Amino acid sequence: MGLNPTQSQILGTLFRADGRGLGLSALAEELGVRVPTVSDSVTALERKELVQKTVHPGDGRRMSVTLTRRGRSTAKKVSEWSSELLAALDVLPAEEQATLLASLVSVVGELATTGQIAPARTCVTCRFFGPSEHPGEALEHHCHFAGVAFGDGNLRVDCSDHEPAE
Repeated sequence: MGLNPTQSQILGTLFRADGRGLGLSALAEELGVRVPTVSDSVTALERKELVQKTVHPGDGRRMSVTLTRRGRSTAKKVSEWSSELLAALDVLPAEEQATLLASLVSVVGELATTGQIAPARTCVTCRFFGPSEHPGEALEHHCHFAGVAFGDGNLRVDCSDHEPAE
């Protein structure tokens, strides 16, 4: 679609915002990049007529970025890329899927903890995560936010209730 990864992520973030405009700082924080990076990508997306910038009436320095009709359509397509990957993973037995997910979440958590990537909202980086609190049981982990036990197959990678662990 002629988009770089940052542009795709911006479209996806705006798509999930469901019509609410987001500022450059909010987009940068969400994506774990610097504001100038977002600004350059938003300018490119604006040239492609996928987003529009609106200057805040009371403060000319503040702006809001929203999807255009064409941008919403493109963002929907971009957000569906994972369906092919998920279909390929469906051929694995459930136990192998859970093991793969647990491994990936652990790697992402370690990379985030060591500052190699932007912090992710995964279970393993969350203050509510109780790893292996129920040893020997199928649902060995515990989420103290929701008050439930869960297994490796239910680890979250982008949890809206996430709060960073210290």
